[in-house]
Amino acid sequence: MAGPAGTAHPSALAEALRGLQVRLTEHFRGEERDGYGPAVLARAPHLDRKVRALLAEHGDLARALEAVIRKEEAARSADAGLRQALATWLGRMRRHESEENQLVEDAFNCEPCAGD
Repeated sequence: MAGPAGTAHPSALAEALRGLQVRLTEHFRGEERDGYGPAVLARAPHLDRKVRALLAEHGDLARALEAVIRKEEAARSADAGLRQALATWLGRMRRHESEENQLVEDAFNCEPCAGD
C-alpha cells in the first residue's frame, strides 16, 4: 500500500510483528540483566552451560524475527514462504521458552542442589 507521496504504509502484520519485536527485546533484556540465570546458577551451578547457551540464543532469535519482518515488508502479503518463515520462528521461540522454563524447574527441583 502506498501513502502520500508514494510512501509505503506497513501492513497490519508488519505492525504486529514490530510490536512483538519491541516486547521480545524487552523480555530478553530482562532475562539477560536480572532474569533466571543468577538464581539458577546459585542453586545449580552445573547448569552454567545451559544457561549460557539459552542466553546466547536470544540474539539468533531476534535476528530471525527481523528476517521474518523484512520478508513480510517486502512481500506485502502473507505468501507461503512468509507463513513458513513465521511458523519456523514461532516454533523456535516456543522451544526456547520451554527450555528456559525446564531449566528453572530442573534447578529448583534438584534435591542434591538444595543448599538447605
